[in-house]
Amino acid sequence: MEEIRRVVSNLSNPSFIEPSLTGTLDDGTVKKDWEIPTTRLITSLSDPDWKVRARAAMLLGFRREKGVTDILLQTARTDTHLIVAYYASASFKYVTRPRPRLVGEEPFTPSEAIDMLNTDKLEQWWKEHSAEVYERLADMK
Repeated sequence: MEEIRRVVSNLSNPSFIEPSLTGTLDDGTVKKDWEIPTTRLITSLSDPDWKVRARAAMLLGFRREKGVTDILLQTARTDTHLIVAYYASASFKYVTRPRPRLVGEEPFTPSEAIDMLNTDKLEQWWKEHSAEVYERLADMK
């Protein structure tokens, strides 16, 4: 619990910012952060560098597309780095909420953030609400 509190505290600190991602597409085009296609961000969740995985998980929180929720839940449950799991859980919450996440929106409170790391609870909620959420999500790009 102490490690979770430390991570949540660091994540709410504005100076704790992950480096940006860049990706080279099949046509040789280089894209940064917001321009990277969703499928490429999902691939980045398997990168050996936890910072790359964390940034990809964070960026996926702005992708209100079908399939993103499932991969974020899987990442939250299986990634061995707590910060990656946190970003995956937070992004899951942002994608599944009734309205899109706003840039600069207030972060979760520490108690909400700690609760988000309860992947059993997130998965149970998803089983009950996935159909209604999927109606609001676009097809994956």
